[in-house]
Amino acid sequence: MGGLGGRRGRAVSGRAVVRLGRGVRLVVTRVTNPTGRNLRDGRRTRLALPDSGDVVLIDGVVDTFATADVPGATAEAFLAKTGWDPRKDSLSYAFFRVRPHAVQAWRGEHELRGRHLMRDGAWVV
Repeated sequence: MGGLGGRRGRAVSGRAVVRLGRGVRLVVTRVTNPTGRNLRDGRRTRLALPDSGDVVLIDGVVDTFATADVPGATAEAFLAKTGWDPRKDSLSYAFFRVRPHAVQAWRGEHELRGRHLMRDGAWVV
């Protein structure tokens, strides 16, 4: 996988991804499902953000927080953006903070040349 030193990471996509700022994303899912286990155990991921026209790929390092350990401001930001507080759910959810290492974005073949927006943790645009 590009941008992660050649190490294989885990792929994640879906609606449980919230932008926190400075490229950081927050994913919430059950730690008992395959996605949760892969995020926790792999510690690296590739997020494919859904969009009808653009392709956005974020390679990042994952920090895992149990609902009891997640920083309050992080959980509140997720609640504000989704209307759901996983800390109050009876299921075993976890918060996964993805700190970007590489970001690529493009709309069509004509934009492939300049698709790298971040490399090795530094914005290049």
